[in-house]
Amino acid sequence: MAHAPEPLGGRDALWALTIGVSALLVFLPIHDRWLGLLDEGYVLAIADEVNRGRVLYRDIWIDNPFPGAFTLLALWFRLAGTSVASSRLLTLAGFAVYASALFCFARALLPRRAALGFVTFVFAWRVWAFPHWQVHGYSLPAAAAVALAAAAAMAAYRRRSRALWLAAGVLFGCTTLCKQSYGLAVAATTGAALVALPFLEPPGRPRTRDVLAPLVLLGAGLLVALGPPLAQLAAQGALDDFVRQAIVQPMRGAVGFHAYLRLPDLWPLHRQDAALRAAIGSYFPAILATVWWPSISASWLLRETPVWDAGLKLVYWAPVFTFAAATLVWGGTAAADLSRRRVDAVHGPRLLALALAGGFLLAFPPPRDWTHLMMVVPPQALLGAALLRDLTARLPGPAARTVRTACWAALALLLGATAALVRDFRRQMDFPLDGPRAGVFADRQNGPLLRDLLEHVERVVPPGVPVPIYPLQPMIGFLAGREPVGGFHVIWPVQDPGRDDRIIADLEGLRPPLVVYGLSQYALLGRFQENAPRLFDYLVAHYAIERVFSREPYGTVLATLARRPDETGGTALRSMGGVEGARETRWPFADVLAVPVGPPGGATAAHARIDVPSGEARLVLAYGINPDRWLGLDAGPFTFSVTVAPAGDAPRTLLRRTIDPGREVADRRWHDATLDLSSFAGQRVDLALAVEAPGAPERPDDLAGFAEPRLLTGRSGLASPR
Repeated sequence: MAHAPEPLGGRDALWALTIGVSALLVFLPIHDRWLGLLDEGYVLAIADEVNRGRVLYRDIWIDNPFPGAFTLLALWFRLAGTSVASSRLLTLAGFAVYASALFCFARALLPRRAALGFVTFVFAWRVWAFPHWQVHGYSLPAAAAVALAAAAAMAAYRRRSRALWLAAGVLFGCTTLCKQSYGLAVAATTGAALVALPFLEPPGRPRTRDVLAPLVLLGAGLLVALGPPLAQLAAQGALDDFVRQAIVQPMRGAVGFHAYLRLPDLWPLHRQDAALRAAIGSYFPAILATVWWPSISASWLLRETPVWDAGLKLVYWAPVFTFAAATLVWGGTAAADLSRRRVDAVHGPRLLALALAGGFLLAFPPPRDWTHLMMVVPPQALLGAALLRDLTARLPGPAARTVRTACWAALALLLGATAALVRDFRRQMDFPLDGPRAGVFADRQNGPLLRDLLEHVERVVPPGVPVPIYPLQPMIGFLAGREPVGGFHVIWPVQDPGRDDRIIADLEGLRPPLVVYGLSQYALLGRFQENAPRLFDYLVAHYAIERVFSREPYGTVLATLARRPDETGGTALRSMGGVEGARETRWPFADVLAVPVGPPGGATAAHARIDVPSGEARLVLAYGINPDRWLGLDAGPFTFSVTVAPAGDAPRTLLRRTIDPGREVADRRWHDATLDLSSFAGQRVDLALAVEAPGAPERPDDLAGFAEPRLLTGRSGLASPR
């Protein structure tokens, strides 16, 4: 027999308050740990722009979200100060509201003890959902608002309260303002449930008014919440931009961008899955990758068995299976009761729970990675808890006790593992970022790197001058207190076709002395030069890598680009008859002659035959490994050589240097060289450029090269543009 719904009483209100306070206290010790360069930085930087007087969508390009999360955080910054630390307090409070609202919702399906067990699971899930609920993002206020909306809808149904239906609609509208997929999807499934609910009441055909009244009130509340912000955008002249960026663009991305992850194939479960492992960084729990990845990646369990593969697949598919099971079991029961004209009070809460869970599944389009999966889990876990409760009610006493004991034991194990994760997470994130806009702790590798970068920006760039940050690290701009150019905080696929021209126009007008560029990028989003070809070409022509910030071979790699002088002087080698055996290309951030890497003593050199002019002559160049290949490079060391052979004479070596950027972070740069050709004045010589490395590196034709070689004569010209 199913659990009969109990009305919420004073004790439940006290428990909801206790849960909220407990959420604040439990997660306060880690609320200021870690730092998100992309998602967290994106929302914080845009909220900061709002407080500078910039208008969303018109002055700032917004990639998909409605304005709610940015406006909320901007208001919070005015009250609590503009910093990462203050935003974390808002996130902490948001989770407290979320957990309390879920408890109130769960009480309609579960007895109090089971509902508290479910909330205990939610506390553990909050850690596994990392970086969600650790940092402020547009999903988090949306999740808190939709949980409140679902709780209000459940209360409205049980109390037959029109005011609560209207309040639920307003809360769904607030959800939509933060993340339209959550708000519209759950509002739609709840609306469908409202149409069905009257048919689950006492026998007889429901009146049209009873069917439509809650639906109309829900819709009215939604419009009440959405109307004023949209009217404000219209008054600011930003409504057309809002439609293009928050409505049209997500549709374009859904139709035209196919690189996002899908659910992993469920089968095979009995062997390792190469496709899943190729994208393991996205499918794997982010908190495990952050805290325990070195030990997990070296373990026999991951390397030699399919245990992790099967476990991940089952976790990814569990929400789908749980929702399907609840729909079939509860739908079948409701259909049977309807056929017997029997009324059961459990059907209404079940239908609303299915609406909440189904809405979150609808709001789970690609990318279906771990981070996005986690936001779908709590409503499905509630369905699972309710199904288990119904099952134990039908089992004999000893069997029911066994199932309950197993569930509580599993929850205890989860709590133990979660506590160990929290302990190690706090220990690892112990480097204080003490700037006025920070106030949080990072790990010992990225913390010092960010500190050095921010100090460099502060020294080099005058106050008030913008600093472009490309492609995916807007947190750096927020911490530095610098605005972007062109209104774009990130560069990725499916943005405005006029984006590059808009940014280039601002770069030309403002001529910022420094650009920050992240060489650590997401493979599934494509390379910067593929996503922004015109902007990349402009940066190569006008900026060069000035300094590289890298502290470990497999860690974050950032670079600062300095503006090139207007004239570099000299004659480019490629314009003096061409270079045989080399490929002209552009790498970050130089025009390069890419030379195939060969084995020691067997490399195929590129050749250029040039006439050395009389007097002083110098060959100026830079040599190095493609910066896009620095991270994760297993090949090397690399030996670069330049030899000169006059006609009929033996070659002479002018340059022979060895670097190993895959292992030595100090070698991650373009290495400048000036080669004296004065002794060959007036002669025709054969210039040979070669690169050697042991082994057989991948893609050897796109790995090593000589940047911008050119011939300088006399005392004129600059030694190097770099």
